[in-house]
Amino acid sequence: MIVVIAEVLPQLDRFDTDSGSLEELHEICDRLSACDDARDAVPRVLKFIEQNPHADLGCPGPLVHFLEQFFRSGYEEALASSVEQRPTLLNAWMLNRLINGTEGNEKRRYRLVMERVAAHASDSEVRKLAAEFLGR
Repeated sequence: MIVVIAEVLPQLDRFDTDSGSLEELHEICDRLSACDDARDAVPRVLKFIEQNPHADLGCPGPLVHFLEQFFRSGYEEALASSVEQRPTLLNAWMLNRLINGTEGNEKRRYRLVMERVAAHASDSEVRKLAAEFLGR
């Protein structure tokens, strides 16, 4: 059976972060991962994280596992953009994992994003977490 993201993403959009289970979120992510065009779902999954900044989405959780399978396939820049647009505890945490997994100019670029979050995020919890990641 061929699964395409256009059939799965509406399930993510309908996922109720108050009453939905992590098991249900795992199932959605498993279905997304099975899609030939799964990488195309990265922006929508990041947007879902942005739109649910205080939801318990796991730690690291199925969304992080789904996204990180695209490490070195464009995920990095999409994540950095997401954090710059709307920093949340989860995407800042993911950015820290990215910082820890890169070197050189790439690492410096992502640290600069984290520095901006630590200085300017509207959510004080996110600012504090970013500062901790930076060793402040």
